[in-house]
Amino acid sequence: MDDAKRAADVCAEIRARVLAGPDGHEAKLLLLASLLHRHGLISSIGKSLLKELLFQHDVRGRQLVDAIVAEEVSGNAEPAWRTRTRKLIDIETFKLFDSLYLDCPLEKGKDISRKDREEQELLHEKSLVYGEVDYHAFLDVLSRVPIRPGDTFYDLGSGTGRAVFLARLNFDFAKCVGIELLQGLHEAAAEICRNYTEFVQPTISTTSPQLAVAFFHSSFLDLDWSHADVCFANSTCFDALLLQRMSAQAERLRPGAYLITFTKPLDSTAFDIIFKQRYSMSWGPATVYLHQRL
Repeated sequence: MDDAKRAADVCAEIRARVLAGPDGHEAKLLLLASLLHRHGLISSIGKSLLKELLFQHDVRGRQLVDAIVAEEVSGNAEPAWRTRTRKLIDIETFKLFDSLYLDCPLEKGKDISRKDREEQELLHEKSLVYGEVDYHAFLDVLSRVPIRPGDTFYDLGSGTGRAVFLARLNFDFAKCVGIELLQGLHEAAAEICRNYTEFVQPTISTTSPQLAVAFFHSSFLDLDWSHADVCFANSTCFDALLLQRMSAQAERLRPGAYLITFTKPLDSTAFDIIFKQRYSMSWGPATVYLHQRL
């Protein structure tokens, strides 16, 4: 059975159970959220966001249930209600992400990075040049990784933590970790983490423990991240030596683990490049490499 047919069958099963379930928009929306999460079609946070529509009396929840009830099933194409659900969760997730960075826009991160490098006389170190991922581009990249509930995500050179929180809010990682060498950027990420814990985490509270975030002030060469399942390094400005040292350390990852780099692939024969594509980032276009440990 191909993937399209399997996905269509799952969506048909979910729709049938919602239709046969308890009466009332509220009950059907709760059932839909649980079924989508049970089948791995949305994350635990996505499930919470759908439930939040109910608690906030958001008309979009009622409209989603009406769309499921009214839609006619046709072939293996993704049903419109499924597309609508995904877009709805994506919108609400981006709102949460954006709220975390209201006081730390991209320009502030650049200023913090430059000040740190000036104070430490590191302006000549091109490997420390600041750049952040584009939200939608990096979400597309991570969506190509078969992330399992309980996996761990590491950002090697995490800046103000944007990639870490993107991973945290969109996927069922057990833990998302950022490692940053520059103290000012680490402190900015730590402050955003405190805001996440105080203001965002209660909004997306679930019975699942998979909401952990941590940041470390260190070189990623000095910490052990061999237990990670998915790693990311914005390696656009890495020099040859740093790329070699990171690649050697990456070989300690378990077989099947994934590592994403920008502009430059790993300097290692222990990985396959399973995906390669050019994306727009905050500093301009960059080629993204998705590696898998052999």
